Amino acid sequence: MAELKENTYKLMREVLLRVPGHEGPPPRLNLVCDPTTLTIIGSVCKMSDLYDLGITSVENVLLTRQPLPSLDAFYFISPSRASIDALMRDYDEGKKPQHDNVHLIFCDEVQKDDFDKMAQHKGLAPRVKSFREAGINFCMFKEDCFHLNQPDILRYFDGGSEVNNVSRAIMHICDVLKVRPAIRYSKAGICPKVATQINAMSQASPLQTKKKMTLLIVDRSIDVPVSLMHMPFYEALVYDLMPEADKDTGVITVDGKSRMLHDTLFETLKYLHFIEVRMQVQKHTSSFLKQHQNIAALQAGNGGGMESKDMMAAIRDVPEYQEQFGQIDANLTLSKKVLDALQDINIIVPKTDNGSFVVNAGSLESELATGVTDNEKEAKLEPTTKAITDLFQKQPNLKREVKLRLVLLFVALFHSCPESSTREIMDAANLPPEDRSAINKFIELKLAGDDSNKEKYRGDLRRSKSQVKLATHDLKKQSQVIERYTPRIKTVLERLVDNKLETEVFPGFGVEEITNDSSIAGAPERQWGWKLVKTDNNDEKPLILVFFIGGVTFGEIRAANQLKKAQSKCDILVGGTCILTPHMMLESLRGNTRRNSMVRTTVPDDIDVGDMGGVTEDATAADEIP
Repeated sequence: MAELKENTYKLMREVLLRVPGHEGPPPRLNLVCDPTTLTIIGSVCKMSDLYDLGITSVENVLLTRQPLPSLDAFYFISPSRASIDALMRDYDEGKKPQHDNVHLIFCDEVQKDDFDKMAQHKGLAPRVKSFREAGINFCMFKEDCFHLNQPDILRYFDGGSEVNNVSRAIMHICDVLKVRPAIRYSKAGICPKVATQINAMSQASPLQTKKKMTLLIVDRSIDVPVSLMHMPFYEALVYDLMPEADKDTGVITVDGKSRMLHDTLFETLKYLHFIEVRMQVQKHTSSFLKQHQNIAALQAGNGGGMESKDMMAAIRDVPEYQEQFGQIDANLTLSKKVLDALQDINIIVPKTDNGSFVVNAGSLESELATGVTDNEKEAKLEPTTKAITDLFQKQPNLKREVKLRLVLLFVALFHSCPESSTREIMDAANLPPEDRSAINKFIELKLAGDDSNKEKYRGDLRRSKSQVKLATHDLKKQSQVIERYTPRIKTVLERLVDNKLETEVFPGFGVEEITNDSSIAGAPERQWGWKLVKTDNNDEKPLILVFFIGGVTFGEIRAANQLKKAQSKCDILVGGTCILTPHMMLESLRGNTRRNSMVRTTVPDDIDVGDMGGVTEDATAADEIP
């Protein structure tokens, strides 16, 4: 959904980073940000865009900087106490003011107490030439995904303290898109409260528009497995297994070299199964060499008949092809590292001679995620408990994080999982107190769902019959057990696209009642004729915006993107409180996540900021950002 990014970009260039009332070419100004707003700008603007607006440098308000009183400044910051205090310190009495004239832009609403403090500040108030609250507290991740960069998952499951923040953030998105949505929502957690508040806010500020949008609000409990298991697709695994990959900057360090991860080749590979990636890179390499074999021969000074490695070496020296070879080398290396990492943690699942899968961490992870065993039977509590304890006892050196993921998947698989079974598995895993506490927190906050009727469903699968049926179908069809899991949002969105999403399960505002006998899990084979549906090019397609309270995973981003391409009825935009990886989920449960980590890491010197679609600080500040 490119429209959100385009509208945000226009808002930045044409409104926010313009001096109000100024005519003619933009004056030269300094841009002062905090880590939060720097990440927001970097997700939609290039450094060259800022230069075009007359911005000569970008600085961090939290750092000590050289005063530039002759240069006016935009302060684009978040309304956090730390940033507002830093702003006022720039103009404290008894010190040289940072700038003579300033334009204040906040990415979200400023609290009255903070506004009053700024208004009463004798050094700051006289220098303020304009004041704006932008309502842009989200970051783009490529064209069709956005997030609030709030990695603390647990704060959204504490009873409702974040309802206002989430509701306001979603309304900001609707305002940028210039639309008021019909609303569907999950009954879990704070979803009903958020939906109710957004509906009230929409009615209080209506818009005249022909655009049609359905907002679907869910929380992380809709699909716990996808947030814990090793999804087998290239992009998901890179961010899961490679700590060198930074989602905010898009930079990855491979063998000591920093480069952009999302290059042209990576974009064509990111949704492929990790096994297929290396084959595709090799095909890409062979095709490239075939197209340029004459250049290789000319470069090497011979008439042809060269080996592939010699052709590679010859063409690599041609300047115009160095970028393409860099992409090939980087993705070959990265895909090999992903494969090695999966083997190291015992997740790749080979088949035996009789066609069954070897029992290891990978096969158990898939069984716990789907509720279906290798022999196509529903998982049962006692055999599953024994299988996990046996694995932990036979492989005591299994990585701690893999063990914790398996235990959490086990807890999420069965209703009201008996404490004795959970304790037996934790003892076999020899988990430290920190991880045991994380498991208890997971249960306490009902991240896997509500277990109100404990005795009625104790030990039953937390899966519907059609979910089990779909998982069994996938197991028969796929050759790798790691491929078995289908994110639940895929089938939810399929029903929503075709107006078959039951209002009893997902109620809403501004929607007609929809009933259906079949379960939300979807059908193994769908013949709904999407590709035959034609849309008038003069009419805008309706938009579905699905928002995940507690974070959206790369597996869900992929599922939504593929669904968007598979049908022509509507566009699909995905958002969440963060882009969630399994490691982030575990760290949040362990209590190791900061409340807001929108801190952009320093961009390496050999990365062209103009090419990365982001901005960085000036040379004096860049190395000091926390």
